[in-house]
Amino acid sequence: MNCDLRKDNWEQSYGRGENFIFFPKEEVVKFVNRFVRKRTGINQYNDILPDLKSSSRALDYGCGIGRNTILLKEFGFDAYGMDISETSIRNAVMLAETFSPELRPQFELCSGTEIPCKDSFFEFIVCESVLDSMFFEVAKKIVKEFERVVRTYVFISLVSTEDANSEKGKEEIVSTSHEKGTVQSYFDLKKINELISDTCFDIVWDEHHIHKSVTGKYSRGRYYLVLKKSGGNEQ
Repeated sequence: MNCDLRKDNWEQSYGRGENFIFFPKEEVVKFVNRFVRKRTGINQYNDILPDLKSSSRALDYGCGIGRNTILLKEFGFDAYGMDISETSIRNAVMLAETFSPELRPQFELCSGTEIPCKDSFFEFIVCESVLDSMFFEVAKKIVKEFERVVRTYVFISLVSTEDANSEKGKEEIVSTSHEKGTVQSYFDLKKINELISDTCFDIVWDEHHIHKSVTGKYSRGRYYLVLKKSGGNEQ
């Protein structure tokens, strides 16, 4: 299995200031509100999953500079952020200093393929725009690791084959200046099912978003999915 996560290329990408995204994606906010904990007021929440506590742990895997980790903290979870890039973790710590200083020690550098936590350590995991930035066989290994460390849900998003760039193939090394040298993997339903085929995850929610320029300049597609671990916490 090729376990090359292109760490050096990601360090270079973050070093150039790429992917310094400061706000969580709408679909991540919707996932938390619909499946885990709904925000009903300024400091009011209704738990959707049973037996949630303020100490319930959530993981932002591939956290980048920590935008989703901060969101999970805002919802009252014991939030952790992990990434393979030292530069991204360093910037996540600085961003946390501005929004939520107590989060600073919660950011951790990881190998990518192994999560240094015990079984069922996290109630849920957010993995946004990450698994499609690696070789498919590596992504499968990481999803298997998710199965080990999570109790209930995993939210993932994946670039779809409707993306105009997918014409180059289902997996490629990025040659453009943005994220140069990293991996881009394109997904269809068959590939998604293969991604989770060796796990006990079921797809319990999914959307496929396709955005096209009215002038035909671009076409972009992305899947958003919620995976639930069989036998996990019940709604």
